[in-house]
Order: sequence, then structure tokens, then C-alpha cells
Amino acid sequence: MTAINVIVQPRARAGFILSDTAITSSDGRVIEHCGKIIYGVGSYPWAVGVSGSVHPAVILQEIGALNPLSYKQLVKGLPDALRRAVAKQACLQGCPEADLAITIAGVAWHFGEKRPVGFAVTSRLGHVYENVAPFEFYGLASSVTGVENDSVRNLITCRDLTDPMAFNPENDGVELMKLQRAMPLQAQDARAQQGHYRIGGEVLLTTVTKRGVATKALHDFGDQIGAIINPNAVDA
Repeated sequence: MTAINVIVQPRARAGFILSDTAITSSDGRVIEHCGKIIYGVGSYPWAVGVSGSVHPAVILQEIGALNPLSYKQLVKGLPDALRRAVAKQACLQGCPEADLAITIAGVAWHFGEKRPVGFAVTSRLGHVYENVAPFEFYGLASSVTGVENDSVRNLITCRDLTDPMAFNPENDGVELMKLQRAMPLQAQDARAQQGHYRIGGEVLLTTVTKRGVATKALHDFGDQIGAIINPNAVDA
């Protein structure tokens, strides 16, 4: 599980991605720390967060080869880049492509409309988004991980995420991510008393404006490689 939160605030002239950095095993043990954000290196500002069973480095190779320089190129090229990434990961793992699922969600600056826009592409129906068809570019106003959780849902219900006066991603982002970190996935073993926790590492804030993309770390949960994520532990 990954926390990829997309927040688009036209009044702030910016879009934001709040993400974690923990790569975990199925039991919630930290395998590595890795930034899950990919962004444009050319003159066109865009960024995506990666969630699923394809490693961010594999996605980076394929989207990096695409290097979209306009919103039109982004819309046209991302679905095929995702297809190639799934195929490459399946080859690396020696498994069928159908065994893998990946979703990217992010923000781009739309120069024609003079505003930030959110979007997502997924490889599997029902992975992250219930009604998004595989390998189709889908527009988003916002997207928050774990809205089925009462605490997360209450927070975003009380605040308009699109309003910079109601939700400041830099000031309020850690609060949101702490709620998401405390959400357990269902235990793999039916005899287990509780599920496993999969969100950890650092809280990263990625900001997309017409001037470019910037990423900064807001918080460090202090999760160690090889340790099982414990949301009740004291942060670093």
C-alpha cells in the first residue's frame, strides 16, 4: 500500500502530491526507502506518484523515455508508458502481466487553461480507482488514499482540499499522512489479530506550478529497513 494524495488548488495556482517513501513486503516489513514521485525534467511541469506492484524505478525508465513536453503529449503518452512498465516488471519477475497492478496519479500545468490539473492512469480496473478503465487517461479534481477509513474521510469532509484557505498541504499534510499510516491492510493470515501497516518512511510534498516542480520532505517516521511498520512508534 502506498499513500499518493493528489490535491489541486486552482486558487493557489498549484497542484500537490503528498506521498510516503516506504517499499514494504506483504507483512508490512520495510524493504527499502524510495521516492515514489516521477516528474518532468524538461520545460513542461508535471509530476506523478506511483502506487502498486511495479517498482518506481521501472516506471521512471519508461516515462523518462517519453519525456512529455506538453499536456497533449502527456495525455497521449502515459498509458503506453505504463503498459511498457508493466511488461518490463513482469519480465523481471518472471510472472504474467496480469499478476501486476500499477496506478499513477499526479498533477500537470495546463498552459491552455492556465491552471493545474490532476490526472490518473491505472493498469487494472478497481486498483485504487473503482471506475477508471485500464490504460486510459483520467482527470481528477483531487484524490486521497484511504477515503474508506473514518478518520481520513472525516478530515477531508470537514475541509475543502481545493481551497488553500481550508487545507495547506505543507502545514496539514503530515496530519493527513499520519491518519493514513494508521490504516491496516487486512491480514494475509486469517488467524492474525490485525492487518499490516504499509505506509512509512518520509512524508514528501511535491508541488507543481507553471514555473516547475519542487519536492521537499515534511516529516520522517523513522522506519528502519527490515523492521515492521508500527504506526504507534515514536517518530524520528
